[in-house]
Amino acid sequence: MEATTASPKRERPGWLLGLLPLVLLAAAIAAFVALDAPGLDRNGVPVEEVSVDRTVLDPGVIEVHLRNDGPDPVEVRQTIVNDGFSTFTQSSEKIDRLGR
Repeated sequence: MEATTASPKRERPGWLLGLLPLVLLAAAIAAFVALDAPGLDRNGVPVEEVSVDRTVLDPGVIEVHLRNDGPDPVEVRQTIVNDGFSTFTQSSEKIDRLGR
């Protein structure tokens, strides 16, 4: 009878198997960045949260200091004083997030 010599089976190192999830994660992050971060756009109705920081009353003038506490920019388009619309002036058109 002839003896056959079996070739030794090559085992992969354990760290190589542990590297596979990291490579997959890096590929997923690269695809996310390459596609310009899909799914992170805010859709729907904007959240408007404005708080009054300070109110200054002078004869014929009401000065109101506002702060935008919401995640979206806010524009003040009208004011109501004593159940009636009032004319007003403002320092800027938009109040950015956490702006005053």
